[in-house]
Amino acid sequence: MPKVSEQHKVAMRERIQHAALACVAEKGFSNVSMGDIIAEAGLSAGAVYVYYRGKEELIVDVGRRVFAERMAALEGLGGQESVPPPEQAIVALMTGLLQMDFFPGVAVQVWGEAVRNDRLGEVARSILVQIRGAY
Repeated sequence: MPKVSEQHKVAMRERIQHAALACVAEKGFSNVSMGDIIAEAGLSAGAVYVYYRGKEELIVDVGRRVFAERMAALEGLGGQESVPPPEQAIVALMTGLLQMDFFPGVAVQVWGEAVRNDRLGEVARSILVQIRGAY
């Protein structure tokens, strides 16, 4: 049996994450099931569960992906010749959210879920520490 490349694994995770984002944007976090995500991804349940044990693990990964994209935008602002004032940085970050290929309310839903889910709460706290450090 041929070995699956790291590139293939990354592509499959991104495909599943994108499907999760689309489902959450359409139905809301609490109304989405793994079955919905599996159908949206166009994969078998077995294929999805190779990469994610469940919805919580998947949503944590999606949250990290969204955060990494926003941190990259923030770091790009810091690389300019003169650092923009905070109000310009916030506008740039929010504009970037609107340009992403999913409804930006998904980020708010994940943050809201972090209040009641300890694992997501830990991720949210680490994200806030990193954002504070970047500013």
